[in-house]
Amino acid sequence: MKKRLIVSVLVLCAFIRVCGQFPDLSGYTILSEGAVSFNYQCDGLEGFTNGCNFEAQKMKMEVPPWMIPGGWHSYFMVDGQNSYVVSSPADLVHNSFIDIRHDGTGPRDVSTHAIARYGNNCPGVQVDNWSRVYYAIYSAEYFVHPEVGAVSLGFLHGENKDVCHDGNDCHNTINQDPANVCPFSGDYWPRYNSFVCAAWQPNNQATNWGQEYFSNDMGPVTWPSTGYLLPDGGKATTGVNHPTSIQYNGDVYVFYHDAGAYAEFNPYDEEGRHEGIKVVRAPLDSALNPYAYRAYYQDKDGNEQWSPSLPAGFTRERLLDFLSVKGPLSTDLMGDEGNNAYGDLRFAVARVRNTNYFIGVESYIDYKDGHKHKTALRWSNDLLHWTDRVRIIDEVADFKRSQMNYPILLSADGWSNSVVDSNDFYVLGTAAVLSNVVYKKHILLRPQTSLVQTLSFPGSISPGPGSPLSLMVVAPNPGHGLFRLNYTLADYSIVRVNLLDMTGRRLQNGSPAQRGPGANTETVDLSGQTPGVYIMEVLAGGSRQVVKVLVE
Repeated sequence: MKKRLIVSVLVLCAFIRVCGQFPDLSGYTILSEGAVSFNYQCDGLEGFTNGCNFEAQKMKMEVPPWMIPGGWHSYFMVDGQNSYVVSSPADLVHNSFIDIRHDGTGPRDVSTHAIARYGNNCPGVQVDNWSRVYYAIYSAEYFVHPEVGAVSLGFLHGENKDVCHDGNDCHNTINQDPANVCPFSGDYWPRYNSFVCAAWQPNNQATNWGQEYFSNDMGPVTWPSTGYLLPDGGKATTGVNHPTSIQYNGDVYVFYHDAGAYAEFNPYDEEGRHEGIKVVRAPLDSALNPYAYRAYYQDKDGNEQWSPSLPAGFTRERLLDFLSVKGPLSTDLMGDEGNNAYGDLRFAVARVRNTNYFIGVESYIDYKDGHKHKTALRWSNDLLHWTDRVRIIDEVADFKRSQMNYPILLSADGWSNSVVDSNDFYVLGTAAVLSNVVYKKHILLRPQTSLVQTLSFPGSISPGPGSPLSLMVVAPNPGHGLFRLNYTLADYSIVRVNLLDMTGRRLQNGSPAQRGPGANTETVDLSGQTPGVYIMEVLAGGSRQVVKVLVE
């Protein structure tokens, strides 16, 4: 009987919600907020003589720049229609200004929408329907393919919509207006259709390590659960969009937003075909094949399945023949399926270093709270079952007021969007107005018993309620070499950081330094210590606090 009960509990955890021990997100704090601008500095009048200004105009970010790390950081930038790659030794953590012209390479074109590729001859273009007027890399992965070798694989947001330009109108090819009317320039939802696609290129010396055009276009890798059109030609959905990605256990997972049924023309409600954040995956060995991707679905009884993400017989060249074909059943991972209280926009995830779980950052509209745009964090131990929204880190009245649009994660060292520390990381976002600026929030975990401990030694001074020292966090921890100690002060204080062994014997004496109120950071070099557990002692304003650190 006991064995049967244990099995039942395990099944219940997998079906209803996530069971397991995660850090308490209510203990997180936003230590700081900032911004980083990408620039292409043209000197004097050269912008008018050698095209420098044309390159400078590519320094735009509709979504936060996704990064592939290498010798330098390779950032993918989206200008609102196309995407480019730039490389720089500078990271987004320690810099507020990155000059690509004088301290980097690029921008290089990596994806271009179809109308531009065919000379902007809009009326005659009836090809590449998945990338007609917008085609940009939103996330990218580097891995070694068994046949091709090292590759960079990009996941793209594509659009096929009406674009109005003072009589030089570009009409979509999915559901054209019989009267050939182009109402206004912008996202006119009745004539808007979005796609999630993939493209790749070798990552080797011949491509300057992935700095060239992603010429191997795979087309769509998933399909909206409702299809794009109803059988009578009415609009079924606005499509799928805003992809992010991560590698895990030999697969690549692609998270995206499925817009679900288009309310004005499409009133039906069907299980597994609602709006929400969905996921497809493919083995890395097959990830360059668009037909290798499978969509995740869990029915009401808890049965799980992975089904082909594209309709049977689909090819990108025959895309227009499949507009009324429904995509696979798929589950909203945010748990809002059938609930009109929330509208998801984007979801990005990262593995938490040295753990068996993941963190996700979600952008969504809270319809029950005045349509506010919010950004929240969640946990998962398998990328499929996520905790509730347990910490909101940003809340604004609407999209136009947000600087956390299309958020992604960034590690504390600035080198990864898909691996972060549990107690120290960044969230990146953009503003509604297209610019060369990416915004960031620095998230830290407040001291908790499991991660930060205040120890008692003879002669120690208890921090007490009046202590000027608080919010003491060490990262990375575990680590080796340089450790960063982040803390806040209530007032000006002389601060000294020492290193002790577990018996309380002092091994390193830090130099005293005056620090001001607010957030402060000290760098402590432990490269000379053998692997083991040590105590970092912080003395400030008559107070003493200590924290365990693990040197690997």
